Amino acid sequence: MPLYAQPPPALIHSPRVRHTQLRIRMLDGAWADDYGAYRAQRIGTARSAAWGAAEVMACPLRDLADQVSVLYVEEPAVGSTADPDAAADVLERWRLMNAQQVLSRAQFLTEALNECAVRVDVLADGRMSLRPVTPDYLDGDALHGRPGSPGWIGEWLIRETAQGPVWVQDHWDLRDPGNPRHTTRDAEGAVVETLEWPAEFRRADGSAVLPYSLRHSMPAPLSLWNPYYRRETVGGTLRLGVLSDMIDHSFVNAAFRQKYGINTVPLGATTREDDGGAPIQQVAADPASILLFQLDPDAPPGAQASLDQFDESAPIADMQDVYERRLGMLAQSWGINPANLVRASPNPSSGVALSLSRAGIREVQRQRAPLYRDRDEQLAALTAIVMNRLDGGARPESGYRIRYQLLPLSQGEQDQLVRETMEMLRAPGGPLLTPAEARARITGEDLETARAALASVQTPPQTPEEGTP
Repeated sequence: MPLYAQPPPALIHSPRVRHTQLRIRMLDGAWADDYGAYRAQRIGTARSAAWGAAEVMACPLRDLADQVSVLYVEEPAVGSTADPDAAADVLERWRLMNAQQVLSRAQFLTEALNECAVRVDVLADGRMSLRPVTPDYLDGDALHGRPGSPGWIGEWLIRETAQGPVWVQDHWDLRDPGNPRHTTRDAEGAVVETLEWPAEFRRADGSAVLPYSLRHSMPAPLSLWNPYYRRETVGGTLRLGVLSDMIDHSFVNAAFRQKYGINTVPLGATTREDDGGAPIQQVAADPASILLFQLDPDAPPGAQASLDQFDESAPIADMQDVYERRLGMLAQSWGINPANLVRASPNPSSGVALSLSRAGIREVQRQRAPLYRDRDEQLAALTAIVMNRLDGGARPESGYRIRYQLLPLSQGEQDQLVRETMEMLRAPGGPLLTPAEARARITGEDLETARAALASVQTPPQTPEEGTP
């Protein structure tokens, strides 16, 4: 196994890391072995062997994380009341670093793994870059009184040495603000090198900042790492895999009318042993096959042989309905309204498609924005700090504001919104909205912007009369 495919030695026995890496294998589609072991434990090795090789067909954990990771469908807006030009600089630098794609990926990983960091790097040629870092390669402790913010953080990396590739930890410690420490540690955690804190990760006043923006999938986390949040979805993904296999197995082997005989013996039967060594006689059956029987030599004298058939033993439609309802339950546990799921069936409660409508996407965007806004504002400030150190600028190093762009309305949704808004303005008992509120509702502007726009329309600028000095 290549070195990069193994956990760092210091974390290899950590339950947090092992559980996180199970989730990562689910996201990567590499969890068939995990599922096979779970299936054998769930239904027994004999039945599992009869079902055939363990294959994964769907991953609700991945699908749910993907459906709620919609904050960056549109490019976020960066603002600053102190210096709008500085905000424009930060946004332009984000574009150069493909921040929209990186932050979208980081949200997906955060939702699936509960934490994910975004690292700001300064490359050898002076360019800046962003990259997501999953929590299985991170270690750290929270600041006192701020359980979701790291006081120190270490990232496990592979470094090439004369002896070959080895694990090292890039360790950043801000617990003593007056004495920040940047060290490299070996696989056992011992300090092997003490480094200068890079100048690009210091504010104008000389205080140090961490080069990471750590995100959480829950509001007000109680600790820095929360690996088991939404563990029910991991278990549900495994359980639904068994149910899906059961449906497939039943469809192939039990969704036809099985024939049976009385006082007969099937011809062509083979014998094998079960796990305990007991003989099992079996005959390969298929809807298109013809089964041959002979009179049972051990039947009582004068006994008559007879053949009949059972009805289908597997209610496939009922089993599929249970599967879909369980999937819908998982969607609801993530705060997804089943009515916002797009599916071909008229029953929206099952949620089998796990695909959100446009209205559902906007609802999720509003729900998730508060969890990420402060982290993205912190990242904007960190970007400005690094830019100032690299080019000698004097941009504000705090006070940035992030506004997420909701998914635009479709033409049909926009027409419906206009109709509803005009009806509220012309209500028989009097307007239910002010003109500014109506404009804000239609355009998506905030109320103050809508009022200013209406005022500029109602009071056009005056031009001096001809001949007036």
